[in-house]
Amino acid sequence: DILITPGGDNISPVKIENELSNSKFIDQSIVYGDNKPYLVALLVLSEENLNINHEQIEKEINKVNQNLAKIEQIKKTITIVKDYPIKGIVFKDITTLLENPEAFKSTVDIMVDKVKHLDFNRVVGVESRGFFWSGPIAYALSKSFVLARKPGKLPRKAAEKFFSLEYGTNTVHIHEDAISKGDKVLVVDDLIATGGTAMATAELCQELGASEVHIIALIDLPKLGGSKKLAEKFGEVITLIDY
Repeated sequence: DILITPGGDNISPVKIENELSNSKFIDQSIVYGDNKPYLVALLVLSEENLNINHEQIEKEINKVNQNLAKIEQIKKTITIVKDYPIKGIVFKDITTLLENPEAFKSTVDIMVDKVKHLDFNRVVGVESRGFFWSGPIAYALSKSFVLARKPGKLPRKAAEKFFSLEYGTNTVHIHEDAISKGDKVLVVDDLIATGGTAMATAELCQELGASEVHIIALIDLPKLGGSKKLAEKFGEVITLIDY
């Protein structure tokens, strides 16, 4: 089994074994992506896994390194625009990523790879830039695709949730019949800053009956604390790029 986690050398084998029950540490290495270290640890999680397939392990580690290299290239296609939409905001313009077919495909492929092991039956895309990723993810994994939209955009009866942005306020709307009790959802957005949009969308999914919520976004602004707040309530928040 392969464990990949941010943190680098400050994560020890002892800490890994303590945090993962029934695990046995075998080996570790540090790889770098997006200018930060990642720990790649090889673990045995049960006695049945002691017959290690070294070829498969090497294949998985190579895949990790390839994805990290692709993510660095994806980041280079994103344009930074200062003072947009209002003064003081540093906007991450992903239209230049979308215009690059190789970067667009790599982004979708990596996102799909990062969520395919999760248990969910509906993909909820957050308007509007979340649609760029949520539609392809739903298509690739044969999941239901649900829209979380701005006011006045949905034709049928919709539930709503108020939220605050770093530069204003808004509400998110989802058709009341789009999510049923017991559904497990994947919320997809392009960027997490203060986390207001994703939080409101995830909470609205729960109010409509979702029993489990996962979250993925292309970009995280960790200094603004949104991903941390989301992780405290919904568990791991998956992102590709940090600023």
